[in-house]
Amino acid sequence: MSPDYQLLTYFVSRIEDADGNYLDFTYNIPADNVYGRHHLLTRIKSSDGRQVDFNYKDEQGPRAVLSSISGGGKTVNYNYVDADWGVGQKPHYLDSVRYPDGGRWDYTYNHRTTLTGEVPGRFSIASMTSPAGLKTSYSYDYRQMGTDPAERLNVITRRVQSNITSSSSSSHEWKYTYTKGYSPNNDTTLENGPDSCVRYEHVGSNTITNGASGVDRGLWKIGLLVKKEILAKSCGTVLRTETLTWGSQNISDQNEMRRYNLLVENYTRAPVLLEKSVRQDGSTYTSSYTYDAYGQVTKLVEKGQRERTTNTVYTRPGGRWMLGKVSSQSISGISGSISNSYTSSGRLSQENRYGVITKYGYSGSGDLTSHTDANNKVTTYSDYYRGVPRRVVYADGAIITRTVNTRGTVASETDPLGRTTAYTYDSMDRLSGITPPKGAAAKQSIAYSLGSFGVRETLTRGGYTRLREYNQLGQLIKQTESGASAAIAVAAKYNAGGQQIFVSHPGYGAASTVGESFNYDGLGRLTKVTHADGSALGYAHQSGNKVAITDERQNITTQSYAAYGEPDQRVLTGISQPGGIQTNLTVDNLGRVTAIAQGGLTRSFTFDGRGFLSSEAHPETGSTLYTHDAVGNVLTKKVGSAPADSYSYDARYRLLKVTYGGGGTLTKGYDLGGRLLSQSYSGSTWTYSYDAHDKLVSETLALSSPARSYRFSYAYNMLDALTSLTYPSGLVVDYAPDVYGRPSKAGVFARSLTYHPSGTLQSLVYGNNRTLSVALDANRLRPTERKVSGADAPMYLRYGYDAANNLTSISDLQSSAYTQTLGYDALNRLTSAKGIWGTASYAYNVRGDLTSQSIAGRSISYGYDAQGRLNQLTGGVAATLTYDAKGNVLKARGEYGYDLAGNMSYLCLQRRADCAGAPDQRYVYDGLGRRTLQTFADGEQIISLYGHQGQLLRQDNLLDAGFQEFIFVAGERIAEREQCESVDTDKDGLPNCYERRFGFDRKNPADGAADSDGDGLSNAREYALGTNLRNKDSDGDGMPDGWEVTHGLNPLSSADAGLDPDGDGVPNAVEYATGKLPKKADAPPKIRPDLSPAIDLLLN
Repeated sequence: MSPDYQLLTYFVSRIEDADGNYLDFTYNIPADNVYGRHHLLTRIKSSDGRQVDFNYKDEQGPRAVLSSISGGGKTVNYNYVDADWGVGQKPHYLDSVRYPDGGRWDYTYNHRTTLTGEVPGRFSIASMTSPAGLKTSYSYDYRQMGTDPAERLNVITRRVQSNITSSSSSSHEWKYTYTKGYSPNNDTTLENGPDSCVRYEHVGSNTITNGASGVDRGLWKIGLLVKKEILAKSCGTVLRTETLTWGSQNISDQNEMRRYNLLVENYTRAPVLLEKSVRQDGSTYTSSYTYDAYGQVTKLVEKGQRERTTNTVYTRPGGRWMLGKVSSQSISGISGSISNSYTSSGRLSQENRYGVITKYGYSGSGDLTSHTDANNKVTTYSDYYRGVPRRVVYADGAIITRTVNTRGTVASETDPLGRTTAYTYDSMDRLSGITPPKGAAAKQSIAYSLGSFGVRETLTRGGYTRLREYNQLGQLIKQTESGASAAIAVAAKYNAGGQQIFVSHPGYGAASTVGESFNYDGLGRLTKVTHADGSALGYAHQSGNKVAITDERQNITTQSYAAYGEPDQRVLTGISQPGGIQTNLTVDNLGRVTAIAQGGLTRSFTFDGRGFLSSEAHPETGSTLYTHDAVGNVLTKKVGSAPADSYSYDARYRLLKVTYGGGGTLTKGYDLGGRLLSQSYSGSTWTYSYDAHDKLVSETLALSSPARSYRFSYAYNMLDALTSLTYPSGLVVDYAPDVYGRPSKAGVFARSLTYHPSGTLQSLVYGNNRTLSVALDANRLRPTERKVSGADAPMYLRYGYDAANNLTSISDLQSSAYTQTLGYDALNRLTSAKGIWGTASYAYNVRGDLTSQSIAGRSISYGYDAQGRLNQLTGGVAATLTYDAKGNVLKARGEYGYDLAGNMSYLCLQRRADCAGAPDQRYVYDGLGRRTLQTFADGEQIISLYGHQGQLLRQDNLLDAGFQEFIFVAGERIAEREQCESVDTDKDGLPNCYERRFGFDRKNPADGAADSDGDGLSNAREYALGTNLRNKDSDGDGMPDGWEVTHGLNPLSSADAGLDPDGDGVPNAVEYATGKLPKKADAPPKIRPDLSPAIDLLLN
């Protein structure tokens, strides 16, 4: 009972949902309260036993105030101060709110001592400070808002956010201007913010006109937003206008009365939005609404560049008073509809989306117990606690179990393979620890701190630390990773709207001062991206829902979009590029692309009644047809006239088998954790094993013909960084990763790896003690130099780029003759090149096809048929091309064949009738489409092994019986290790693998007798001695290998140069230089010159 007007007041005692879950509310009535007897909420208790207690200061007295709220072992405390009103009782002002972690909200107020006299804002809140240190301050003024001019309200005219770090300003200010409207004008509010202005129009109390006898004036309209304008920062140009048209529905025959019964409406009416119109960039978009008797939208008509109508029917499950339950929904232009069924308690029991049916089961308390898809695959959920299922069983029998804390947080989760991950939380239920299956050594610990600086989140794992700093608005402004020799930092800044306006490049120790900058318009749309070198990408938002993108070279590409009732909810419909290239897309009312047209050719796509792709029509191959199972997995795919491929899946819809049309299969196997265990194709089988953190620890390739097996093994540290790779030969390459997971070495092949802050390689020392260094452009982080050290400087390259990041030059600083320059057109396609070969030029058609090239005066023209396929080469190279049903090239200058998966299976370098039966080369592939076996016409076979990262790690030559292993680190192939067997097909004294290494013909015996470097030793003799057949002085001592061997010296030891075996006082190097014999003493001249300068010259 309220003493003010003797009106009954009802207090809720229980809230219960349709499934019987409830909250009970308990109250206390103070014995003394000068403002009347009011109920104090003291407890809320849920049906599952959870409880929240409300505690009060002076609970039984006249000034009872909430002092704390407790639940689940945590307490939030409230503190108050007496308001300095100077009259009568002293009401309490909320002074602070304190959280369990020590964070707090603080509030200040304008008292009679801070604001004297009858001034706006007196006794109102002056400022509040968040736990993260954000201070928000308010200024006030008096404004008439109602019908009585004498009745003025205290309104906010200025709001300031301050103490903001890494923002466009340390403080953000919004100003508010109010204008009272009198019929027919509306009340207006202008919000002038840091980045834009917004003008609002609302129906005011003086906007509505008098009705008959002073009633039915339209009280339901008061306060409705009827117009919203977003203006540029200057508050001049209008960028977007929203106009809202309202209607009403009678919800009660009871009179509506306001202002102490002075304003009366014959009925109680609820407003409903009839139309929303948006005017933006010169285009108008409308959304029109129709309602049922319950105020639910039954028809939505959207019009913009496109028009779409959505019809919706609702139901009331079990006849209960439940709204918003969609029974069916259909969209114009789309066949079929969405229909739903519900339980009597309003839970969704079945969803039929265009014929794809999904069913849901529930417990008596409303928890989801089963999910049955359209293929009748069932996932079950059980053993709920605090709303979390502690047991989940998937269709393949995989089981996840969880333990759950009393506060509803997950304490641990055990996956289908029996591996457990544990979680801990802090006093605010923020994640504070993750202990993965490998145990405590791999644990991640997370700590949080709050203060005037904002929020800091520190994650540690072993020796690795990641500090993330958030400003007072919760925006990530800096991340610092540490634990190695130098920390790596990245910083960011934001505007008042929360959009990122700058992100730095990574830096060691501190974030770089340069990076990428971003600009936005008043609607929050990106307008410019500026790189650190000053080049920029521009985005101009144009009428008709178009965006003109100006690249760094000032070339413009225009993208066209189509929208319905909201311009920013759009689909791409066209791209206009320089050179007259136009691409048009046709999109249906669900946003699916149904056609793409460019340069006179069109690709089209159709969908079945369930929304699954049923066909593609491509100019090159004709129709591609698909069939699907009930949930959309592809069952068959048929390209043109080729036989169809078929697909099968396991119970979790992982691909198990592909049966290619005409024969041949690809099979895959998985464990209960979803990890790929095996894949087999065309006589090759890969098998995989993993550690407890799903890191690959081995991959083994087994070939059936020839019968071979190869295994790669991987090891990791507790931070899951790769520590070593073991090759099939037993070679172990260890990487000694730092805390960032970056390798510091690669076995004996590389050491002392360093990195740029961005993570790209900076330098390494090869096993031969040469150093590779890579320099980056500080502004764009592009490689600018690659250099390998040494007196001969075997590599020294410098790279140049244009503003759009196209490579424009490769300067060889060792030999300028090998310098290359490159040119590009407005679409960044290569159009010219110049190098040691001469000059080259390239031309394209409007589809981007290469039409001609000229290299050093040798020109080739490319012709295309009506289907857009390359069908002819003329000029320096002449060929006519033919294709199979899948679009693979069958004949050009040579002939080609393909396996059923589309991989090239053989080739002939020249066309000939017996090509298919006796090709020049045959190829076999694994299930990933990587070549595993290459067979030449003479019987030579090469096995290629690719690791899971796609790098070629090993090649075996079965004819030579040798192999090569390739060593990679930091994205670089740094070394090749070769095992060379003694197989010598032509019996010339050179093993096959040796001949291959130096480019000889293993079937030409003349190679062994030749002398490639002219040092007087045959190639075979050089191989036997171990000297370099491409260097006449292998040991660099100034004496040719042949001369040394002839005179009994060691061609592999430079120490020979200073020796004097004949004791004539003349070293061997000088004997050679002067045409003498090193083992026959020469008569001394009458005057012996000082030979040391000559010796120094020869030796150095």
